[in-house]
Amino acid sequence: MLEERPRSHGRGLPIAVAVITLVASIAASWSITQPAAAATTATLTVDAATVTGTVNTTLSTQIVWPTIPGTPNAQTRLNTLAPQMVRIHAGTDGGFGNVVLPFNVAGKVLEGGGTKQPWDFAVMDSMVNSVRAAGTVPVMNVRYAPDPMYTCTGNFGDPGTLIDQTYGVFSDYMANLVRYYNVGSFAMPQGGTKTNPAGTANRITWWEIWNEPDYPWENPCTGDGTHPILNPSQYVALWNATATKMKAVDPTIKLVGPAPSNHPSLEAGNYPVDYVPLLLSTATIKPDAVSFHGYGGWDNTQGDRLLFDGSGGGGIKADIDGLANIKSLVAQYAPGTPVWLTETNVSADPGLDPAQRAWNQFSAAWGASLFRAMVVGGLSMIHQFQFLESKQLGLIDPTAGTPLLPYWRDYYLSRYFPVGSPILLSTPSAGAPEVEMLAARQPGGSNVRVLVIDRQVGTTKAIGLPVTVTLNLQNMAGLQSVTMRMLDATTLATLATGPALVTMPASSTQTIAFTGYGAALLEFSSSSPPPSGAPTPTPTPTATPAPIVSSVAPNGGSIAGGTSVTLQGANFQAGATVSFGGSALSVGTITATTITGTTTAHSVGAVTVTVTNPGGQSGSCSGCFTYSSATASPSPSPSPSPSASGSASPTPSSSGSATPAPSGAPTPTPIPIPSGAPTTTMFMPNLTKTLGGPDGWDTPFIVQNVGADPADVLLSFYRFSDGALISEQFVPALAPGTSYADVPVNDGELPSDTQFSLVVRSYGSRVVTVVNQAQGKGDRMQAASYVGTSSGATTVYLPNVTRRFYGYDTPFIVQNLGSATTLVTASFTSFDGLQHRSVVLVVQPGRSGVVDPDYTAGLVDGTQYSVVLHADQPIAAIVNAHNETGAPVAYTTGGVTTGGRVLFAPYAAKSDSDAGLSSPIVVQNLSDSPLDALLEFTQLGGGSQQTFTLSGIGVGGSKVFDPRFTLGTTSPCHGASATCLGAGEYSVRIVATGTAAAIVIPTSSVTADAYAASAAPATRAFLPNVTRTLGGPDGWTTPIVLQAGTGVSTTATLRWYRFTNGALARTQVLTVPAGGALWIDPRTVTGLQDDAQYSVVVDGSAGATITAIVYEHFFGGGDGVMIYSGLPE
Repeated sequence: MLEERPRSHGRGLPIAVAVITLVASIAASWSITQPAAAATTATLTVDAATVTGTVNTTLSTQIVWPTIPGTPNAQTRLNTLAPQMVRIHAGTDGGFGNVVLPFNVAGKVLEGGGTKQPWDFAVMDSMVNSVRAAGTVPVMNVRYAPDPMYTCTGNFGDPGTLIDQTYGVFSDYMANLVRYYNVGSFAMPQGGTKTNPAGTANRITWWEIWNEPDYPWENPCTGDGTHPILNPSQYVALWNATATKMKAVDPTIKLVGPAPSNHPSLEAGNYPVDYVPLLLSTATIKPDAVSFHGYGGWDNTQGDRLLFDGSGGGGIKADIDGLANIKSLVAQYAPGTPVWLTETNVSADPGLDPAQRAWNQFSAAWGASLFRAMVVGGLSMIHQFQFLESKQLGLIDPTAGTPLLPYWRDYYLSRYFPVGSPILLSTPSAGAPEVEMLAARQPGGSNVRVLVIDRQVGTTKAIGLPVTVTLNLQNMAGLQSVTMRMLDATTLATLATGPALVTMPASSTQTIAFTGYGAALLEFSSSSPPPSGAPTPTPTPTATPAPIVSSVAPNGGSIAGGTSVTLQGANFQAGATVSFGGSALSVGTITATTITGTTTAHSVGAVTVTVTNPGGQSGSCSGCFTYSSATASPSPSPSPSPSASGSASPTPSSSGSATPAPSGAPTPTPIPIPSGAPTTTMFMPNLTKTLGGPDGWDTPFIVQNVGADPADVLLSFYRFSDGALISEQFVPALAPGTSYADVPVNDGELPSDTQFSLVVRSYGSRVVTVVNQAQGKGDRMQAASYVGTSSGATTVYLPNVTRRFYGYDTPFIVQNLGSATTLVTASFTSFDGLQHRSVVLVVQPGRSGVVDPDYTAGLVDGTQYSVVLHADQPIAAIVNAHNETGAPVAYTTGGVTTGGRVLFAPYAAKSDSDAGLSSPIVVQNLSDSPLDALLEFTQLGGGSQQTFTLSGIGVGGSKVFDPRFTLGTTSPCHGASATCLGAGEYSVRIVATGTAAAIVIPTSSVTADAYAASAAPATRAFLPNVTRTLGGPDGWTTPIVLQAGTGVSTTATLRWYRFTNGALARTQVLTVPAGGALWIDPRTVTGLQDDAQYSVVVDGSAGATITAIVYEHFFGGGDGVMIYSGLPE
């Protein structure tokens, strides 16, 4: 900074010395051109067909003191901002309770007094925890040495210097910080061991050594008051000593520096070689990122013009020139090294600006202009200073935790222009040079996003001058819609929710009226592919591809480490780190597809190998390497898929508490695999046995023979953790029409507290399967159900995936149905279309991989996403949603492989009570252009109809109709109207203008279940498990709901077969009403027995099509409700 960090007692320092030095050092190289007279109109042009570069700039922030836990909403706001990195600016100022750096020995706290005991990490840990809670990556900036390492002993800021001029004490100290976070403990010089209570869970990859070494007052002691404690030569000596010792502890860490207050630095006039060039040219270990700082100004009395353009120093121009010079040095000494701006803001003055420029409309124009300049200049990272301080230097209000305007500025800039966006040719207005713009295409897609900035300076501070902008977009085919968000003075009235999304005319020419300083963000949405002719992915993929780890060779080695390995995969980046089950790989070389290195010590067993790129994205291969006590590598074994990161129970599956009991079918007996090709192969992505403990998730499943001949059935269980085939079981001669039920909790061959994928092969006749998942007992019971699949797809859609959304966690499981290992890319798009993220899984044939959004970096708490899965082998997926807040509930939905323009949902409900049963419906767009979806609700049994439209569902995106609320709002509504569904039970037909998928989620305060709407009603449906009071009067009863697949009434024939012997117990012929659905409760069907299980076959008459669901209900308390869809023939 150009000014001191804000101190708790607000002491003053001779900043004039620093300012004079800066002016003398760089004024000669600058020529400031006064702008032309301000324009009242401007015409801008964007060519959508001409790409001039790529966005490589990431917006981030930082925290200085441990104030997030004590500030209302601060953690939530940081989570929502979701920066890829957060810089922890660790020092010893701010008073005793805010000392972040642990002392190496007991000593006096120079600011505020008191004695600090050695190696107290409590404050630093708190800040690291805040960063990790946001799902992001910390950058640890150790600003300077802790107080006891200096000669001054009076007060913070007294004259003095470092005691050890060889820097051995400081370098040893830094090595111990690395040991604490990356090894988990270290031997304290005073004796004993200091252990990190989090182990290595809070491992820190990125370390910035020192802060503003050119600024005398950025230290507990201020040197001689004229020159800094570390001149460039001294800084490089400290760097060399420190980097060597830190890397010796963990070779995979990444180092950042030298972080001068500007470039050229304040010392540039006194030393012929400045900090950046000397570090790059002479460091024994070169930095992994080169850092510098740059603020608009340093005094609130400075005018708007200086903050933009400088005047002998400062301004955005100083950052532009500094970046250009550093990049030229990087090209000379360390090609490819990224450049970071690790501190920036409107002004470094810590006092509140009377004109409020750091947090009013001026900040929108200034921050957007800086972002644009850094994107064009090729900067890699902007760390805004800082997240939570004051309105002058923060993103949120320090008292209430509400966002300030710069929060929304950075939130939307990072989402409209993610890394990887192709920059488009734009032509500014010759008569309006201070109306700036940046245009880019969404990564992998066709939408064009444009940033327009009014930074015209007037005579009054903070106001700016008005201008009317005409924006012309050229060479964009298939324009569908245009939206805009305005960041200006009007945003100050909506800070709680941010700038509104305004729908503009669907035209390639737009008019934007600025009343003064501000920034406009426009998105032109298109149905056309990119100009290259390549297909547009659906949805837009994440800007920076996540690394993919496909194999490790050799696949095992000694627990002592020392094994030379090669990782194969894709999207590896320079500076990536590699973890073998938490033990860091000593990395040798990195290319885009290979990483070589040497393993370090680890305990015996198979481990997950994880590659993390500098931006924080990671990819894993679970069980791809096995540590053994012998030095020889183990024999080759399957490389399984990853499990959910950080989740104590990776995915809910099921327990057999109140589920259908096994039938009298033969006990499985292991035998050799039958010869010949199977008649049917069914895949179930998730099976468990007492996962989480004795009352944990257990998953009874049912296999029904739906053919005319007996079927031999082979069950193959693959363990999640390592992909191993744990058990193969055989069910011979399953009779036609009968079902076999397996309860894993009663299966002695399967280990407890374990998760499996299951492959079911039948020989001689076709089979179908259904899985019932449950855990807990009584009012803590949860239940969910899904059906197996016999054929997957290379693209699978998940309409509703959430991260900590009103208590819901929705891990999803992907099973490889193919014959070769597959790479699965899961592309997330938030419901508002602005957030994108991708995760990559490596999944072996028949095995499953898991993604848990609650533990996936880059996803935002409180957010709903649509997900699209892409693979090069056929896959299937399920989503296991569970909510442990209050009464625990759960539901499961299957991934959708084929959508349609007309979808059928047999059952939905809305209760008069807010706590009663209601059925949100989520519609996902599977087509290549935005679509509308008409939802037709017909009273169950036929009758009156209400219709509602979800408009403008983006490509790959989702929208929700929640019957509890007025259409398009979150305002509760009651009583039927054009915008409110009346209370009742309904069947639903969804008619879309493109290909769509949908899920229906009937939920209440104590129950939850869900199913996917059908795009293909069939003439026959199989229902493998239907019960009547199974387990007693309050036991499982499973009503069937039938919906006609045409607009006319349909006759349906139901055949009920007993589980025990396959005998036909009852035949029904029923009429399904036109447009409606029919509810069939087994308790009302004559000829059926209580406490009994059946399989049911439903046929539509004369070729008529039907859709069926089974509504499984347990009346013994808890979340005893689940739904599965009938399996069409």
